[in-house]
Order: sequence, then C-alpha cells, then structure tokens
Amino acid sequence: MTVGVYSVKEWATDTFVDAGAALRSLHEELANSAADVSRNVDGLLSVWHGSTAEAASTQLFTHRDGLDRLSVEVGNLAARLGRSGEELSNARTHVLALVGDAESAGFAVADDGRVSAAARIAALEASGDAVGHGAAEEVRNQCQALTLEIVHALRRADDAVDQVEKDLAAAADAFEGGDTPAALLGSLPSPTGSESIGPAGGYWDVDYSTPLPNDQMPYGPYDTSTIAIDPEAEGNTGPWTAPLSIVEDPANPDAIVATAQTQYRIRVVGATPTDHQVILVDGTNYPATYHEYEYEIQESSRITNHIEPGLDAIYPGAWSDWQPLTYDDIMALQNQYPEDVIYVPR
Repeated sequence: MTVGVYSVKEWATDTFVDAGAALRSLHEELANSAADVSRNVDGLLSVWHGSTAEAASTQLFTHRDGLDRLSVEVGNLAARLGRSGEELSNARTHVLALVGDAESAGFAVADDGRVSAAARIAALEASGDAVGHGAAEEVRNQCQALTLEIVHALRRADDAVDQVEKDLAAAADAFEGGDTPAALLGSLPSPTGSESIGPAGGYWDVDYSTPLPNDQMPYGPYDTSTIAIDPEAEGNTGPWTAPLSIVEDPANPDAIVATAQTQYRIRVVGATPTDHQVILVDGTNYPATYHEYEYEIQESSRITNHIEPGLDAIYPGAWSDWQPLTYDDIMALQNQYPEDVIYVPR
C-alpha cells in the first residue's frame, strides 16, 4: 500500500468538485464556440460566394469539428473525474468509519491500519487467572479482526488513488498552465510536519531550518546514507503473524502424516533518503526528503503431527536469521496470504 490512515484523513476530496466544475465550464465554452462557428459560416455564405468562400468555409468547418471533438473529450473527462472523486471520497469515508469505530471501542489504530490494545491486554493478563487470560485472548482476536478490515479498506483506497491519479494527469492537461495531479489532490503525499507521514514504507522529513527563495529544489549532492533505527525500540518490531499454512490443513487431519505452517515478523532497521521535493507551508518553500524504511524479516516454521487419531502435537522449527526485504516484498507476502494480517512496524 502507498496510503495510510493519517494521509487518508488529509485527503481534500472536495477538490474534485471544483476540478469537475471547471472542466464542465470549459466543455460548455467549447460547445458554444463550435456553435458560433456554424452560425458565422452560415452568415458568411449568405453574402460571399465562389471558390474562395468555399475554401474559407471548409477551413472554418474543420475548426468547428475540432472544437466539437475537444468539447466531447473535456465533457467525458469531467464525468470520469467526478466518478473517480466519488470513489475516492467513498474509500476515505469507509476507512475513517472503521478507524472511528475501533477508536470508540478503546483500541489504538496505527497509520498502517494495525489495531492494538496493549494496556487492556496487560491489565487482563495481570489478573493471573484463566478468566483474565481468556479475556485477553479475546481482545487480541478483536484487534486482529479490526486490523484485517482496516487494511483491506486501505487497499481499496490505494486502488482508488491509482485511478484518480490517472484521471488527474489527464485533467491537468485540460487546464491552461495546468495544475499537477499532486497539486490538485493536495495530499499524495503532503508533508506537514518535521516527520510527516508519507506513502507507506517511509516518511517525509521537512527541513524547516532552510527556507528556499523559490519552488526549485537546490542542486545536490544529497546525503544518501542510511539512518540506523534501533529495532529493539518500541514499535520497531512487529508481532508474529498468526500461523500461515504452507500446506493447507486437510478436512480429515488423521488422513495424512503432517501439515506445515510458518509465521513471520518484520522489523525496521533503518531509513534511506530516496526522494527530494519542495513543499509550500504558510507561503514559504522548504526542502523535504523522503526516507524509505529498511526492513528485515524473521521466519519460524512448525510441523503439526497427524499420525495418531485425536493427537495434534506441534513441533516448532527454529527461528531463521533476520533477512532484508523491501516494502514490495512485504506487499507480495500480504498478497500471498490475503486473508491474514502481516504486521508492518511504523
């Protein structure tokens, strides 16, 4: 995913209403201009005859046909932009509704959609009895179910963004000196703090100590060294996933000898500068740097024995060493297990 909860909250979906209205106005102006050409040609031919008049009328009709085609294209673009804006608005509403429900129920929601209730779980487990531990496990299950809903909603929002960006790119060409797609949307991404949330998988860092005289990014060289992040610090290592089946458990577990499952957990160990932009904050331009997180993954496998009827003995495998992976690798893993939650720190 390239969108998170925090960035979805900042989406300026009303912008599409204004852009669509501007395109519809342009569509009407073009249609009126084409009609004016037809009227002018009719009036001209009533008083002007001969080969020269015919040549002039042919050229004017060609111009009119061009205006007609452009009018239709702009009208179609206005309609497409309206549909895309509506889809984006619906996606935003759905994400915020799920987040609001989770927060109202006392859960915390991270930018990547992960839901937690650490204090509540700790309090329940502190009782030391079976009832408390059972209640804590129920809260964990609620967290996982809510996380799955929000992550899926964020994916739908991400798909909506992809379509809207295509429509905005076309819309920008229809405006004289047109706005860029990012300027029209205003939040893909729109860093507003010293460590603002950018696309998932990294963050924007705005250098407010270096105001710029214009909107041009200064020439490099830029620092490309990776910033080390302590994976042991709170929030930098995700929890283990639920057991993910490598071989699906059979309907009759006594029919085969064993099934295999694996679990993963991911940690962030660094951040590398990969992009530079200029942003405008309160009328002043500042340089901003996007840092892409450096991730590592650990795997733990287990085999479930089905040899004896009624026996489901578990033999856990050893944990693997931490291995590097990219954010695209994480998304591929999530796509491999679409119904399960892959926890991504930060």
